[in-house]
Amino acid sequence: MSAPAETRPRAEDEPRPTTGPAPRRRGLVVFPGVLAGFLLTVVWSAPFVDTVVSAISLLAAGVFTFLYWDVRLLATRDVLPWYPLAPWV
Repeated sequence: MSAPAETRPRAEDEPRPTTGPAPRRRGLVVFPGVLAGFLLTVVWSAPFVDTVVSAISLLAAGVFTFLYWDVRLLATRDVLPWYPLAPWV
C-alpha cells in the first residue's frame, strides 16, 4: 500500500502543486486591486462619487430607453420580426 499523496516524496518530473488555477497571474489581480484602493483613498469625495454615480445611471437609463424604443418601433413596422409584441399592440 502506498503512502498518501501529501506525505510521499515528490519526484522531480512531477509538477509542483499550485494554490490556484493561475498562480503566475496573481499580479494581474493584485495590481488593479491596489490601484483601485489607492484611487478610492485619494479621489474619494462625496461630490465626485455623486457625479459619477449620477452620470453612469443617467447614461444607462438613456441607452436602455433609446434601444428599447428603437427596437420596439422597428418591430411594429415588421423590420425586426423576432421582437415579441403583445397582442394588443
